[in-house]
Amino acid sequence: MLRLLLAAAAAYCYCDRYFTYAAKALARPAAPVRYTLGLFLVNYTVFFLCSVMQFHLIVNWTLLFALLFAETLPLFRGGLLPSGLLALQGALIGLTFNMLSRCIVTLVLDVPLNAVNNNTSQADNIKLYPVMAGFLLAALVFQLYLKPGRIRALRLVMRSREHLRVFLWMAAILYGYLSLGLLLYSTGENLLVLKLWGIKSAVFTAVGYQYGLWYTIRMCRLSLYRKQNEKMRAEVRLQRRETESLRSLAFRDALTGLFNRQCAQQRIEGMVDRREPFCLCFIDLNGLKHVNDRIGHSAGDAYLLAAAQEIGRVLRPGADHLFRYGGDEFIALFSDYTEEEAGRKLREADRMLRACSNTSAYPFSLSLCFGAVRSDAAAGPDELIQAADRKMYQQKA
Repeated sequence: MLRLLLAAAAAYCYCDRYFTYAAKALARPAAPVRYTLGLFLVNYTVFFLCSVMQFHLIVNWTLLFALLFAETLPLFRGGLLPSGLLALQGALIGLTFNMLSRCIVTLVLDVPLNAVNNNTSQADNIKLYPVMAGFLLAALVFQLYLKPGRIRALRLVMRSREHLRVFLWMAAILYGYLSLGLLLYSTGENLLVLKLWGIKSAVFTAVGYQYGLWYTIRMCRLSLYRKQNEKMRAEVRLQRRETESLRSLAFRDALTGLFNRQCAQQRIEGMVDRREPFCLCFIDLNGLKHVNDRIGHSAGDAYLLAAAQEIGRVLRPGADHLFRYGGDEFIALFSDYTEEEAGRKLREADRMLRACSNTSAYPFSLSLCFGAVRSDAAAGPDELIQAADRKMYQQKA
């Protein structure tokens, strides 16, 4: 009777540590003691009946896995895959250390392997001793797995369905492999090689399980880092778009969409510093104030848009640039053009603009005047703009 109570106590330690581990892994509250005790009584009763009815050990551990799964799923509500993995872990760890302790006991006592099987009617059956040791070792392993770092890693696996399935299959293969080793306990031969084979199988399963768990955790972390990296990249792209949008608002004219005065000055300064040859044209629209005063600012806005469109037509994409300098003033930069070439382009724009005058869309006169200077005509950007402005006023006069 004392041996049965000791075996029951060892089995209770195993069940208690398993359910605590399952609750931690699924981030659920710990099961009340009455629940743990009740589930232990069910499991141990089934285990005991299997021994009394002399079922094969494969049946014992298959029933234990089924019971753990049936208890874990409703108790912690963690879903089929997580609950299945936890139940498989519970059965696999328990079976590994039971097999290890059975083989070591038979090796030390120099008795056949069938001395520790379910045939308790045998006078020389010593099953209770390795079973107690196996359950206590399994409880110790679960206690080690309860460390916060290990629990955090296991929760990461639980959240990754893809890697969870892979690890579940790996654990199932190890469980199947170890279950086949239980056939050894049917033999009455006292063979050293069979005991060593059983020890090797248990050690191989323990190492394989640990390596598989480590590998799965590593892959989950890599996936997490990849997702975090993708999220950070998306945030960087969003910030870049927002920055570009803000830059566009800061450097572009809201009405015409052209770059503004500040951007024009920066571009001219850069081209002067790099000593790039260009022609600067200062452009003024004729009669814009009169249109605003007589017809309204909406007509004036249409005038500005028409001028920006027609001047833009004579520019070379990527080589020439147009800016709204302010009010009715524009600046055009013609790369590597002479004053004559730039003037010819702007006179063409003026002709197209005049052709739009006094129409239904523009019931007023449209025209422009300009002054053009080469980049070597003055010492700096401000002097170039002033020189072009003076020439423009000479043409307007």
